[in-house]
Amino acid sequence: MKSSFTLLLIIALNSSAFSQVAHNRNADTFAEWTDVISYYQKANSHNDTEASHFSYAGTFGYMLLAEYGGTIRAIEKNDLKYFNKLLSSFFGQNAEGLFKHEVLLNTPEGPIYLPIQESLITYWKQELKKGDQMAVRIRAYGALKKDNDTKWFFGINSYGSDEYEYLWETALESLNQGRKENGLNCIYKLMELDPTDGRNHAVIAYNYYSEGFPDNRALMLKSDSVFEISQRLSPDHGYHYYQRALVKIRLEEYKAAWSNIEMARKLGVPKEEFYEPIMQELEEALPYKQYLSDKKK
Repeated sequence: MKSSFTLLLIIALNSSAFSQVAHNRNADTFAEWTDVISYYQKANSHNDTEASHFSYAGTFGYMLLAEYGGTIRAIEKNDLKYFNKLLSSFFGQNAEGLFKHEVLLNTPEGPIYLPIQESLITYWKQELKKGDQMAVRIRAYGALKKDNDTKWFFGINSYGSDEYEYLWETALESLNQGRKENGLNCIYKLMELDPTDGRNHAVIAYNYYSEGFPDNRALMLKSDSVFEISQRLSPDHGYHYYQRALVKIRLEEYKAAWSNIEMARKLGVPKEEFYEPIMQELEEALPYKQYLSDKKK
């Protein structure tokens, strides 16, 4: 049995017994390898064996960071036969040909081989070389037998050769979908990878603003302080100024709000991005003409 499959041999798992943050049905849940592997190792202690062969045991989706080990090889014949049968039971149709090869990944838990969708192989070879850091999206497919012969397979169904930007895009995608926890987990990892990218701080700052809206002053002050960091790190990012203006309005610091609005306009934030009811609220609190007049004094 190859290492990639041996690592994931388990019996039936009770998903409610473990963290639902890293282990849910979404396709792009950001996790560390340690968390994922530990999850399946813990599942070995559960003895739910009353299930027919290839019964549904749940699919879990993860996005993980890894280093390419530089090797692509054919999936061993017996493993491939089992994997194809398993996939066919999930998809309700013949899945032969979907996976034929596996790639070597270096992870904090050690090197492992993971199957990769055949449609990705050509791009993988063109874009990646040994030692490259990348992000992979994988699905975990499980099956059980009454005799406890259970196998879980990881299959790579997407990847990003630029791990940082792929992680950033996943963060925004998750936040836009209302999956805040996953989005912020991605952001925290991005901050670890590059503490100088002000975009990440701006996301954290805006989260404080959203949680504190409309009148939680403590959270607004937190948001304001983090926006100050984001502006210092990325001074040419216009949206940081517009978003900080929203915070300044809540703090009733209207001159500072207009100052940030001006910087946002100067840096190219389009007019339609300025939310009209908020702009009207600012105008009523401190008319722009008055702000300009006071600024000249």
